[in-house]
Amino acid sequence: MTRQKETDMAAKQDKTDDIAALNFEQAFSRLAAAVERLQGGNLSLEQAIAEFESGQALAERCSKLLDEAELKVSQVAVSATMISESTATYTLDLFSLHTSSDDSSDEDDESEAADKDDRFKDIPF
Repeated sequence: MTRQKETDMAAKQDKTDDIAALNFEQAFSRLAAAVERLQGGNLSLEQAIAEFESGQALAERCSKLLDEAELKVSQVAVSATMISESTATYTLDLFSLHTSSDDSSDEDDESEAADKDDRFKDIPF
């Protein structure tokens, strides 16, 4: 491998490392600038190829960051749904406990009323 190729490969690796450190807004801004330079048409073939390669790496970085953001949003949505469902279940359980205790007190009231009626059954009217 020639010294020039080694230098070029090291420079590409540095650019790749730099791109990997960018947040979405930074990567997208650089991608937009690369597109503008390519559309300007004032680049040599070598410059255009280098700009295109850089743009590809930036587009991949943006895509990766968007995928990660989408995954986070999905996880939050699932978590929120699970919390909502568990809260609804808990509320229904509390309601069931409350209504079942109300039902038993109604039964007790009916039983007491029947007992009172039985007290007076032997009295002739």
